[in-house]
Amino acid sequence: MSLIHSYGRIINSELIQSPYKESIDWNASGWWNGHFIVIDEKEDILVLQSTNEATGYATIEIKSDGFNVIGKPSFYTNDTVKIKAKNKTGRIYSVTYHFAKECFRYMVDYGDRKSTCWYYDNDLEKAKVECP
Repeated sequence: MSLIHSYGRIINSELIQSPYKESIDWNASGWWNGHFIVIDEKEDILVLQSTNEATGYATIEIKSDGFNVIGKPSFYTNDTVKIKAKNKTGRIYSVTYHFAKECFRYMVDYGDRKSTCWYYDNDLEKAKVECP
Protein backbone atom coordinates (compact mmCIF):
# COMPACT_ATOMS: atom_id res chain seq x y z
CA MET A 1 0.00 0.00 0.00
CA SER A 2 1.39 3.38 -1.02
CA LEU A 3 1.85 6.10 1.57
CA ILE A 4 2.07 8.89 -1.04
CA HIS A 5 -0.14 11.83 0.01
CA SER A 6 -0.31 10.48 3.56
CA TYR A 7 -0.08 13.15 6.21
CA GLY A 8 1.65 12.80 9.55
CA ARG A 9 4.56 13.61 11.85
CA ILE A 10 8.16 12.56 12.33
CA ILE A 11 8.28 10.32 15.40
CA ASN A 12 11.93 9.24 15.32
CA SER A 13 14.47 11.81 14.12
CA GLU A 14 17.24 9.20 14.37
CA LEU A 15 15.81 7.66 11.18
CA ILE A 16 16.22 10.89 9.17
CA GLN A 17 18.41 10.23 6.13
CA SER A 18 18.89 13.72 4.70
CA PRO A 19 19.39 16.63 4.43
CA TYR A 20 18.82 17.88 7.99
CA LYS A 21 20.06 14.94 10.04
CA GLU A 22 22.86 16.80 11.89
CA SER A 23 21.96 20.45 11.21
CA ILE A 24 18.81 20.61 13.36
CA ASP A 25 18.34 20.35 17.11
CA TRP A 26 15.48 17.84 16.92
CA ASN A 27 14.61 18.42 20.59
CA ALA A 28 13.99 22.15 20.03
CA SER A 29 10.73 23.52 18.69
CA GLY A 30 10.55 24.40 15.01
CA TRP A 31 8.98 23.52 11.68
CA TRP A 32 10.54 20.04 11.84
CA ASN A 33 8.10 19.19 14.64
CA GLY A 34 5.17 20.07 12.38
CA HIS A 35 3.24 18.09 9.84
CA PHE A 36 4.50 16.52 6.63
CA ILE A 37 3.03 14.96 3.52
CA VAL A 38 4.65 11.95 1.83
CA ILE A 39 5.54 12.98 -1.73
CA ASP A 40 7.65 9.98 -2.78
CA GLU A 41 8.66 6.48 -1.68
CA LYS A 42 11.98 4.77 -2.37
CA GLU A 43 11.68 1.26 -0.93
CA ASP A 44 11.70 1.86 2.88
CA ILE A 45 12.64 5.58 2.55
CA LEU A 46 9.90 8.22 2.48
CA VAL A 47 10.38 11.68 1.02
CA LEU A 48 8.43 14.07 3.23
CA GLN A 49 7.43 17.63 2.38
CA SER A 50 6.78 20.15 5.14
CA THR A 51 3.34 21.75 5.11
CA ASN A 52 4.94 24.98 6.39
CA GLU A 53 4.97 27.61 3.62
CA ALA A 54 7.63 29.66 5.45
CA THR A 55 10.17 26.85 4.89
CA GLY A 56 9.54 26.81 1.17
CA TYR A 57 7.92 23.42 1.81
CA ALA A 58 11.26 21.82 2.77
CA THR A 59 11.72 18.10 2.11
CA ILE A 60 13.27 15.46 4.34
CA GLU A 61 14.05 11.80 3.70
CA ILE A 62 13.33 9.35 6.50
CA LYS A 63 12.99 5.60 6.99
CA SER A 64 9.29 4.72 7.03
CA ASP A 65 9.43 3.52 10.66
CA GLY A 66 10.25 7.09 11.75
CA PHE A 67 7.00 8.55 10.38
CA ASN A 68 3.54 8.35 11.97
CA VAL A 69 0.72 8.48 9.41
CA ILE A 70 -2.40 10.38 10.49
CA GLY A 71 -4.38 10.10 7.26
CA LYS A 72 -4.85 11.55 3.78
CA PRO A 73 -6.39 15.01 3.35
CA SER A 74 -8.93 15.73 0.60
CA PHE A 75 -6.90 18.72 -0.62
CA TYR A 76 -3.16 19.32 -0.81
CA THR A 77 -0.85 22.33 -0.72
CA ASN A 78 -1.15 24.32 -3.97
CA ASP A 79 -4.49 22.75 -4.96
CA THR A 80 -6.88 25.30 -6.44
CA VAL A 81 -10.18 25.23 -4.57
CA LYS A 82 -13.51 26.99 -4.53
CA ILE A 83 -14.87 28.22 -1.19
CA LYS A 84 -18.54 27.25 -1.50
CA ALA A 85 -20.08 29.87 0.83
CA LYS A 86 -18.10 32.76 -0.68
CA ASN A 87 -18.13 31.66 -4.32
CA LYS A 88 -14.42 32.50 -4.30
CA THR A 89 -11.42 30.53 -5.51
CA GLY A 90 -7.91 30.31 -4.13
CA ARG A 91 -4.87 28.12 -3.55
CA ILE A 92 -4.37 25.92 -0.49
CA TYR A 93 -1.23 27.11 1.29
CA SER A 94 -1.54 25.30 4.63
CA VAL A 95 -2.89 21.87 5.62
CA THR A 96 -3.03 20.82 9.26
CA TYR A 97 -4.82 18.20 11.27
CA HIS A 98 -7.30 19.24 13.98
CA PHE A 99 -6.81 16.59 16.64
CA ALA A 100 -9.87 17.51 18.75
CA LYS A 101 -12.21 17.38 15.72
CA GLU A 102 -10.22 14.55 14.08
CA CYS A 103 -10.24 16.16 10.64
CA PHE A 104 -8.06 18.14 8.26
CA ARG A 105 -8.29 21.91 7.96
CA TYR A 106 -7.01 24.25 5.28
CA MET A 107 -5.87 27.86 4.80
CA VAL A 108 -6.46 29.49 1.42
CA ASP A 109 -4.53 32.18 -0.47
CA TYR A 110 -7.08 34.19 -2.48
CA GLY A 111 -4.38 35.89 -4.54
CA ASP A 112 -4.88 39.37 -3.10
CA ARG A 113 -4.75 38.14 0.51
CA LYS A 114 -4.65 34.99 2.62
CA SER A 115 -7.55 33.59 4.62
CA THR A 116 -7.74 34.36 8.32
CA CYS A 117 -9.97 31.39 9.06
CA TRP A 118 -9.70 27.65 8.65
CA TYR A 119 -11.74 25.79 6.07
CA TYR A 120 -12.80 22.17 6.34
CA ASP A 121 -13.56 19.54 3.68
CA ASN A 122 -17.26 20.43 3.48
CA ASP A 123 -16.39 24.14 2.91
CA LEU A 124 -14.31 23.48 -0.20
CA GLU A 125 -14.45 21.83 -3.58
CA LYS A 126 -11.82 21.34 -6.28
CA ALA A 127 -11.83 24.27 -8.69
CA LYS A 128 -11.60 23.70 -12.38
CA VAL A 129 -8.43 25.32 -13.64
CA GLU A 130 -8.98 27.07 -16.94
CA CYS A 131 -6.17 27.00 -19.49
CA PRO A 132 -5.39 30.31 -21.22
